[in-house]
Amino acid sequence: GTESMARTRASDYDDKRRAILNRSAELFSEHGYNRASMNKIAAACGVSKPNLYHYYKDKEELLFDVIRFHLVELLEVVEAADHSDLPLDARLRQLIAALLDAYRDGSIDRLFMVNAQFVNTMTQEPVVEQLLPVQPVDIEGLQEHWDYIYEPDAKDILDGLLMRYVESQVYQG
Repeated sequence: GTESMARTRASDYDDKRRAILNRSAELFSEHGYNRASMNKIAAACGVSKPNLYHYYKDKEELLFDVIRFHLVELLEVVEAADHSDLPLDARLRQLIAALLDAYRDGSIDRLFMVNAQFVNTMTQEPVVEQLLPVQPVDIEGLQEHWDYIYEPDAKDILDGLLMRYVESQVYQG
């Protein structure tokens, strides 16, 4: 009989695919879906473009996997924290608080918001925005203007700010 010469997957295939996913999510957030080309993604991941196509057939498949993996990570957190008997605004705040707790304790390592941006009646563009960790802002020149004494604790202030930030991003989305 003839032997099958089926191609086997490398043992680190899933790890490499996940690394490509994570870096792609960052690029989609940083440059936008349309400007994050497969060339940029391959270069940022340190792989050749043909090697990238070994893992993902196209950019759309990459975007859907980014969304799918992110949702799987968040679903458990959200389902555990959701209380459908609460008013909608209180329910949203509770879900955001649960996501922030999951981020703080390391259950999730980043938080993205994915939605469609209206371009025109025929076109909506996918938008991936990284909410956590918060992306650094260029603050050169601002440091000498910041000499505040924080009352209450800085952690309480940051927790409140993060809660309002994520809440406002969800409302805008």
